[in-house]
Amino acid sequence: MDTKIFYFSGTGNSLAVARDLASNIKGKVELVNIAKEIKKDKIEIKEDCIGIIYPVYFEGTPLIVSRFIDKIQADNGSYFFGIATYGAMAAGAISHLSNKFKSKGLKLSSGFVMQMPGNYTAMYDVKSNDFQDKVFAKEKEKIIKIANIINERKEYPLEKGSFVTNLIFTEIGHNIKAPKFPNQDKNFYSDEKCSSCGTCSKVCPVNNIKLQNAKPEWQHHCEQCFACFHWCPEKAIQYGSKTAKRGRYHHPEIKLNDILIKKE
Repeated sequence: MDTKIFYFSGTGNSLAVARDLASNIKGKVELVNIAKEIKKDKIEIKEDCIGIIYPVYFEGTPLIVSRFIDKIQADNGSYFFGIATYGAMAAGAISHLSNKFKSKGLKLSSGFVMQMPGNYTAMYDVKSNDFQDKVFAKEKEKIIKIANIINERKEYPLEKGSFVTNLIFTEIGHNIKAPKFPNQDKNFYSDEKCSSCGTCSKVCPVNNIKLQNAKPEWQHHCEQCFACFHWCPEKAIQYGSKTAKRGRYHHPEIKLNDILIKKE
């Protein structure tokens, strides 16, 4: 039995989870980057087991993941599963994904949430190494349990928050905030440390950053993944007025070359 896992990852959390899961799945497993796959006009999937692993953005599904699902053409008899990685709260992110599948006539057979170190540095600083290590250890444990469920193709209840939490933060909050994501890049800028290396442009999953006069300019179709912010080698990219004194983060097992969308 073949399994295909599609992932979206800005700082490596979801890619790390996808790799850990793949190492515990029986049979042939293929990992596919959503940011590259979505460039196709249509996405035909023939595998009998299909997974989507993605980060939670404001308690919902990233816009690029929603657009990706819109392009999927698959057999509704396949086993679909989802894993949503989150820093602070997942709320109804898996239910949000399930509803996207339902709109395509497909069923999400199982759905899980996985805490990882948060990376939305616009709102908070990077967590300590000690905190990160504890989170990573729990992820390694849980991924084995998830893999066992998937290997047996079990129908498993979708992991989600309470009705009130899901309603407030996902059904209302996310649906209000998500349409504003593309233009939120107006808050990004590069400071005097910028070396014009172009890393920010190369890691952007939607080609939203152009170098103009050797400096990055954002094109207003942002995903809010913060890959540009966290992977800048000079820590020269800022967001608003509070990030200059905050740290940068990427999953320690994931390297820049794993994230690059445009490679020289």
